Amino acid sequence: ATAFAKCGGCADAKWKRRLPTALIHLLCVECFHIYLAVLSWRGLVVSLNADRLLLQHSISTAGINTYFEDLLFVGHAVGTNVTFNNGMSLVLPEVWAKPGNANVCWVLVAWLLPLAALALIFVVLIDFAEAGIWSFESGAYVHFTWRLYRGDAYQTCVLAMIVGPIVLPIIWLVETGFYTPRDVQFVNLQVFQTCTWKGVILLLSLYRLVGTRTPVHHWEGCDAFLRSTLRRDWRSLCCGCSNATFGLKLLDALWTAQHGDLSRLMRFVPDREEARALLEACRRAQFEETE
Repeated sequence: ATAFAKCGGCADAKWKRRLPTALIHLLCVECFHIYLAVLSWRGLVVSLNADRLLLQHSISTAGINTYFEDLLFVGHAVGTNVTFNNGMSLVLPEVWAKPGNANVCWVLVAWLLPLAALALIFVVLIDFAEAGIWSFESGAYVHFTWRLYRGDAYQTCVLAMIVGPIVLPIIWLVETGFYTPRDVQFVNLQVFQTCTWKGVILLLSLYRLVGTRTPVHHWEGCDAFLRSTLRRDWRSLCCGCSNATFGLKLLDALWTAQHGDLSRLMRFVPDREEARALLEACRRAQFEETE
């Protein structure tokens, strides 16, 4: 069993060395909330206008929702006939967003967050290419992401992503109050209320980008830490914890190791000697930081 475990460990180490695991982890885990923010924003902007049009023409999907709620959560759904728009068809005319048209404003607002997100990913990839990191188990990769979150370019792009969600409700309320007929104002407010949960999801994902907390210590940039190899589960490559969370676990392991318990730090390094060496290097760098 021991020989089999060693063989499995060797095979696991080989494929990790062959694959650009740092790039995979960066795109799948570290950038995940960027994708979530863009998708949430797209759903919010589209559903606001689509739901408003449905309510204006008395088209309700409540019957369909109730049907599937009963079927999936009760196990039985009564046969239902759903009639849309009193049996009349809804014609959507061809429309172009042209200067002087209100749709131009919506197009500009809709593209604020995706363009800022694209710029953010571009900044991340440029910095990553300059770092030249291959393995997501290297201390250099952990240090790269910790430094990245605190960088001015990263923070600027994230703040630019927040502009759209701030401007959207302002435009919506101004349009509702000053440029919408009385009989449609209530519909707009009703749609705005129903889309609130999508806005909450969007704000949570943006908060994840803005509120990323990483260790702020000079020891993370010392040569011993940058050259170190930190053991990580292969499952964390695509769907595991981010380096910010990983850093909290590592800090906890270093703290307990400093007080004589190396068991937690041993989870990150191959043997006890390397654990002591990493602890001593970080301790020395931390001491120099406080001088």
